[in-house]
Amino acid sequence: MTGKIFSESVNVYQDQARILFDYYRQAAEKIVNEEERIEEEILKLKAEQEEKELMQAVEGMYHNLNTL
Repeated sequence: MTGKIFSESVNVYQDQARILFDYYRQAAEKIVNEEERIEEEILKLKAEQEEKELMQAVEGMYHNLNTL
């Protein structure tokens, strides 16, 4: 490697560092976005599970009232 890629860089090593930094930043952003999506999905599923459990408890209480 003998030439610079970016005109504002001092040397080819600064170019390499910039390219690697941009690459890892993009990779990290993708990971964070996926983590946030998964966390939202987990919250949604937990809320659905809690709702199902509540409905089952209500149905159980209703069934117990009908058997009296």
